[in-house]
Amino acid sequence: MDWNRRQTLRDKVQGGENIMRTQTTKSGIPMPTTFALLAALTLSAPPLTPPAAAQCPGLFRLDWVGTNGVPGGEALDEPTRFDIALNASGELGMASWLHVPSDIDPTDAVVTVGPFGEGDGLVNIVDPRGIGAMNGRMGGVYEEACLSIDATATGGWVYCGRFSFDVSGEYCANFDPFGGEHNRCVYGPRDNYGSWVTVLDHRGRHQYTKLFAGDGDLFARAAARVPDGYVFSGFIDGTVDLDPGPGEAWFTSIDESRDAFLLRLDAQANYEWAVAIGNWRQDEGEQLAVDFDGNLYWLGRFSQTVDFDPGPGVDEHTSISGSDMFISKYTSDGAYQWTRTVNTNQTHSGTTLDFYDNKVLVAGGFSDRVDFDPTAGVDERRSAGEGDAYLSMWTSGGDYLWTRTWGGADGFDAAKAVFNPAGDIIVSGGFTGNVDFDPGAGMDVRSSSVGLNAFITKYSNAGEYQWTQTFGPPDSAWVYRMAYHKPTDELWLDGLFMGTVDFDPGPGEAMRTSVGERDLFLMKMRCAGGGCAELTGHSATGRSSKASATVTTTLPSGKAAVRLCDDAGNTIATKKKTITADGSASVTFKRLRRGMYWLTVTQLKDADGRKVCRGEFLERRVEVR
Repeated sequence: MDWNRRQTLRDKVQGGENIMRTQTTKSGIPMPTTFALLAALTLSAPPLTPPAAAQCPGLFRLDWVGTNGVPGGEALDEPTRFDIALNASGELGMASWLHVPSDIDPTDAVVTVGPFGEGDGLVNIVDPRGIGAMNGRMGGVYEEACLSIDATATGGWVYCGRFSFDVSGEYCANFDPFGGEHNRCVYGPRDNYGSWVTVLDHRGRHQYTKLFAGDGDLFARAAARVPDGYVFSGFIDGTVDLDPGPGEAWFTSIDESRDAFLLRLDAQANYEWAVAIGNWRQDEGEQLAVDFDGNLYWLGRFSQTVDFDPGPGVDEHTSISGSDMFISKYTSDGAYQWTRTVNTNQTHSGTTLDFYDNKVLVAGGFSDRVDFDPTAGVDERRSAGEGDAYLSMWTSGGDYLWTRTWGGADGFDAAKAVFNPAGDIIVSGGFTGNVDFDPGAGMDVRSSSVGLNAFITKYSNAGEYQWTQTFGPPDSAWVYRMAYHKPTDELWLDGLFMGTVDFDPGPGEAMRTSVGERDLFLMKMRCAGGGCAELTGHSATGRSSKASATVTTTLPSGKAAVRLCDDAGNTIATKKKTITADGSASVTFKRLRRGMYWLTVTQLKDADGRKVCRGEFLERRVEVR
């Protein structure tokens, strides 16, 4: 490889020289050097100070839903979305891969284009009202993909992704997705992968792009904003240079296998520090979270015995199965703090990572028998089927707090989990068959339709089950990504669906039918209100000919009303019980036939008979046998 030539090209790129030449595709058609703005709207500047965070005590209601796909296309033809993020103004950024002609607009507008080469990085910036989106592509003749996105401190966007070198070992592309020309070139091994970082301002205008390459593969798959800069993670395979500037920061993976890397850049994407950890098998960094002091929490997977301390110290962990999960903490200047590891018996066991008030949240899937406590204690759980969902909490110091698990015989997964402004937890994903969403002694059984259905579940900060909403019938839908706009309590969900689906989890209806075998959906939900702060819990169970409910409140006395309905929604009875001194009230409905029933708290009264809460709260679905 001609590294002198590569360095010369790099110097030109750093100097801002446009060195992208006219290129042709494999068919000989010239590749445009500018990418058109496919659809546009005026994006407002971000507020100097975001509004105070709201708190939603109740359920969510659908605000709007948009879908897009490939008319008549088969599964996997649709654009592949990898990540979504929200800025301070409530606009949603999306990172995707476009590889066949498709409708790329995530709202109800139709904008059909194809990639310029074998695949393009696809960028969408969506108006929070759902009335339009900016849609653009970045790339060249060969293959690019946007893999991750986060909002910048000024309301713009930072993207990262990967690209492939052509047969000559050259890579050139335009990284301005919205009409300008910001071309970058670099040289590397033929048929290998490199990575890039691009920053756009709050109006989608290109600020800068930095490229990473070397003798091996480099995948940057996770991006996050930190104070005065950005942090990225992924894996390296071989020898790569993690400094995108004129300097060098070479890292070599062990025995030509994948090693996980963590990279810190400043606000202008200049190199600050990097670490790489691994052994001779596959080790990858997958998720990032940042606390208020700029400390980094790093989630990934590893195999064999790995020393997670990149400094002179030693902190070795050995995987139990082929691939175990790790969580590591670093300070903002790269000082190693701690690592915790868990064997979940799944290749990709951790799908989400979030931070709130000195607590670290992890969610994902597991199978068989797993001890979720990585310390000297034991907290062993067993999956009900091929795979169940889990939700785990640690302190910022690495101390284990708790885990909740739930699932069914047909397989289950938690795709994403986030903290809301109050520190409670919202979890989403997909499920099949019958699933009891209450991980405690109570029951809340939900049933999917023909295939997968999507769910939204809420837990308190202490891990107490609150409620579940589902959508998907008559066919299939499942959530892959979720973003929560805390100032306005707005929830965004992104995923896939097949056939005809009702996207409204409430009493309304929002039917959409896929144009291909499988389409994408994007939906925004608002707080429905109607929550009851005095109602802290509802545990329901079904037994032989009986259904029981225990309501917990903050009231020292008063009365609680619980309504019983059959599975069709017909009211069978409503009972009122006295709230005891410990704040609880228990209700039992007897002489019931076999089947599914709904138990819903409808009213709380204080000791003076005043209605504290009135509505429908914390509904539970139980089975009577």
